[in-house]
Amino acid sequence: MGKLLVGGVSLLTRFVVHSLFLLLLALSLIFLMEDSFYQNWFGFLAISSIPALVIINAVWQFNYPNRLARIHNQPWRGMGFTLLAIALGLIVAFLSMQWIGLNIAPPTPFLMMFIILSVVAVMWQLLVFEGWPFHGLSNPVKGWAMLCASYVLAYLLYQLFFDFSLLPSIPESWLAITPQGLFKPWTAIVYSITTLGVIFAFQLVDFKPFANLKSKQSRYAKQPLYGLLFGSTVLLLSLLIFWLATQYFQIDPVVFMVKAPVSFLFGLFLMMDTTGNQVFLSIRQPWRGLLLIALSMILGALMCLGYEWVMYGVLAHIVSGAPTYSAELWLANAMLSMTFPLILIYCHFFKFWPIQRLPAVSPAQEMR
Repeated sequence: MGKLLVGGVSLLTRFVVHSLFLLLLALSLIFLMEDSFYQNWFGFLAISSIPALVIINAVWQFNYPNRLARIHNQPWRGMGFTLLAIALGLIVAFLSMQWIGLNIAPPTPFLMMFIILSVVAVMWQLLVFEGWPFHGLSNPVKGWAMLCASYVLAYLLYQLFFDFSLLPSIPESWLAITPQGLFKPWTAIVYSITTLGVIFAFQLVDFKPFANLKSKQSRYAKQPLYGLLFGSTVLLLSLLIFWLATQYFQIDPVVFMVKAPVSFLFGLFLMMDTTGNQVFLSIRQPWRGLLLIALSMILGALMCLGYEWVMYGVLAHIVSGAPTYSAELWLANAMLSMTFPLILIYCHFFKFWPIQRLPAVSPAQEMR
């Protein structure tokens, strides 16, 4: 991979060393927690911080707040921005617990799905609509606007598309406080996560063929037309993938979520962030992107199997499948609630501290 094609093995070394460090750190943190806390509270709190992590990295680009931006030495710089993201996430967790979860503890499935939607919303704003309609704002204001808009969009999607009365064995007390939208909750949330997988697959091919619109200065290259065109394609491809998996091949939606989009995203983030997005640079697009998609799928599947092996080795009592999906949710938490934020924090916030002194490659590119 990467430098193996351009001479030397430093990129492979970088990937192996940083990946092993992240995986061992993630598993260590998971098993330091009490299992009920990990299963019930950790995912909720961690996912609440992801939109802030994304905004700090991709929009503010560590140049705001000014006091933190003036810190240049690691680990203090990474620690300051990480604590900021955690603080914002805790505020979001508290407010959403009050307004969406109505103080029902531990966090309910409907609260968790709302929080997951906020991550979907921020990624759509960033990668599909490219920050529209906040382009004219300064980066600090734009970041705050996008962060707030993520939760507004998540709430609208939550109300419109999720019908929790369709869940089996839902407590009667929940029916009065949950939306009665268009689809079964697991269908809606798995489909939304599938759209993220499709968006990031397009990113691996440099958003071709839609990027060609910008090179030709087409009127469709401007937002929001570009976002509507690209977003519609994402929705249709995601629908096809979701239908094939859950209807044609009759895969349980939650099992599909963990084994397909979640594993793919996990493999993609682990490979691209630890290597600074330099894998297969000598290969032209779209072939480079297609190879990266295939490699991300394979790597994600292997990592999922590894996490699954560890999970069953330590938690022999854990149960797979409906109605609780305990094993599937443990794996999803391990890959995207624990390891994804760690990848983002370690590679971008801490710039690979404390083991950054490896064969030289350019720093990881910020998320687009």
